[in-house]
Amino acid sequence: MNARIRFSTSEIRERISPSEVKGLQLLNLAMLGGLVIFALLLLLIYIPMGQTTPPSPDNRMFLELMRWVFIFSALLGILVFSRFPTIWFRPSRLQKLLQDMSAGDQEQDPENTLKIFFQLYRQQLLIRLFILEGVALFGLVLLSFYISMGYEGSGPFILILLAPLFVFIFFTFRNFPQRERIASFIEEHIQRKLH
Repeated sequence: MNARIRFSTSEIRERISPSEVKGLQLLNLAMLGGLVIFALLLLLIYIPMGQTTPPSPDNRMFLELMRWVFIFSALLGILVFSRFPTIWFRPSRLQKLLQDMSAGDQEQDPENTLKIFFQLYRQQLLIRLFILEGVALFGLVLLSFYISMGYEGSGPFILILLAPLFVFIFFTFRNFPQRERIASFIEEHIQRKLH
């Protein structure tokens, strides 16, 4: 496929199907709702239980190890999350993706090209959301360990465990799929790198 077809941001916006945008919006809200419900249930279940006995040395060592694993995975997750469009949409990779996705098309159809651009947008959005969701869930599970084992002295770290959840919420609202945002993203991260 020859990637010489170029669309303006307004053309992209007009051609994006509202039902596809709604589908992405529902998916974002479902992922966000699942995380928030999990966090609320966690707080409702574990906060009233509160354990007063100190954790055993084995539990303390496990929690210290998990603390470092979490910090490493959170930093790695946020790094990959923030750099993902640059990594995913390298010009050479884009050309290959477009050729693979349009295999069998002899002519370059503008509608098909835009569908492929939208699929690429959807793929990167979902992968970024899954990365953040995984780190946020890991933080919430580790938070439940801290609370259930009665580990004292981890006050500031509790906020660090909740940080990926807040980043996920912020990212979801900041990048909530709308036709204008999708069109701008396609223009900036896909079309510009192809030409």
